[in-house]
Amino acid sequence: MDLFDHDFLIALTCSMSAPVDGQQYLLELNWCAYNVRARRITEEVYLPVRPPAEVLPRLFPASTESAGIKQSDVEEAEDFRGIYQSFNKFVYEQIILNNSSFCLVTVGDDLIRRHLVAECQRCGLKPAHHFLKYFDIKAEFERCYPEANVGGSLSTMLKCRR
Repeated sequence: MDLFDHDFLIALTCSMSAPVDGQQYLLELNWCAYNVRARRITEEVYLPVRPPAEVLPRLFPASTESAGIKQSDVEEAEDFRGIYQSFNKFVYEQIILNNSSFCLVTVGDDLIRRHLVAECQRCGLKPAHHFLKYFDIKAEFERCYPEANVGGSLSTMLKCRR
């Protein structure tokens, strides 16, 4: 897949909670839209996500320490359903309605294959079709630089290529 055949690249990242009863919860969903043709960032969004009320008291302080997110930000945030709808609304209004193409970009496939799917199931949502096709920077880096053995964080990959 050639990333630059698309009009937009949308980088997705997230922060997850420490495990609670064997499950992790999305605490923050972030996206950054890059217009390939204009060579500029058109949207940067950092949204805390409020986990289900029944697990919220058990997520902190361990999750605050591991994810670096304030408990108050998460408690006051919108739930996953609202955040998910905000992302899909952005994609539809800013990209699809303008007949533009896009590709989701992730570092690893956990965000899309595990975390978003789990959150959608908890909320009774079906993952949107655009989550089925994405570009995994980590997999591509490991394919191109197998000798690097960097462990997969974006910052480590960038340091490796300097």
